[in-house]
Amino acid sequence: MANSWDAEQIVTRELAITLIESQFPNINIISIEPMGEGFDNTMFLVNGSYSFRFPRRQIAEELLRTEWNLLGKLTIESEIPIPKPLYLGEGTDLYPWFFVGYEYITGKVPHSFSEEQLLKMVKPLATFLKKLHSYPLAELQGIPYDEFNRLNIEMRKLRLIKSITKLQQYEDIPLYKNALHYVQNLEAETIPNQKVLTHGDLHIRNILVNKENRLVGIIDWGDTHIGHPAVDLSIVYSLFPALYRIKFFQYYGEIENSTIYLARFKAIFTLITLLSYGLDRKDNQLYEDGKRFLENSLT
Repeated sequence: MANSWDAEQIVTRELAITLIESQFPNINIISIEPMGEGFDNTMFLVNGSYSFRFPRRQIAEELLRTEWNLLGKLTIESEIPIPKPLYLGEGTDLYPWFFVGYEYITGKVPHSFSEEQLLKMVKPLATFLKKLHSYPLAELQGIPYDEFNRLNIEMRKLRLIKSITKLQQYEDIPLYKNALHYVQNLEAETIPNQKVLTHGDLHIRNILVNKENRLVGIIDWGDTHIGHPAVDLSIVYSLFPALYRIKFFQYYGEIENSTIYLARFKAIFTLITLLSYGLDRKDNQLYEDGKRFLENSLT
């Protein structure tokens, strides 16, 4: 059975050079380094200044178009930067989809944190999400609503159980037993009629930190949409322990119990997906990180 993240086409380093130089003659490529790949895109760092993203699947091109439409006009005063799109490449005979070049944000995906480092993340992340979720919707055009029903528990419960069962077959540990127990006892929750601008895919691989583990960027906005804030608030239930969650909502503002329920579900759904992806891609770091953050979410 194919995985949802399996690539339809992968851009090699050589093809990336050809596409960039042919469409952007003002860029003289001196260096180009692979930055890795995700579910949707293959990424390269060009001249240490630009990050280019090339879709790996047809659906990813649609997501990247949404990202381009949003980030070109999104203005949020925050100490956490967001990518600034600079170059829009078109599909050719060599490669069918358009691609995007951004101003490079220096940082790394997070791994382990001390309690002090986590505490320093609480206020900037809460402030950023409060501003994002308060962004005037009237100023947005071309941003979709949540057509994927990301918070629909009934629609995702069986898939989640199957994913956990597969993880148990690989490693039979109490963590997965606890996750399965949580999911089996999930009940459908009515999603409150609250519409905000969301990042849409805010998890541990889409935030960047510096050497001191301070937040320095939020990346991968392809899943941005107008939907319920619980989609983004899921990061609170994967990244922060319980006491820090309380402090987060002191800055962000109070939320309803239904939002807490949905945000925690989304956190666990996302982490199980990341664990399955890490296992399939033999990404041991992601797999170990995913287990640690899943344990946090179940607490």
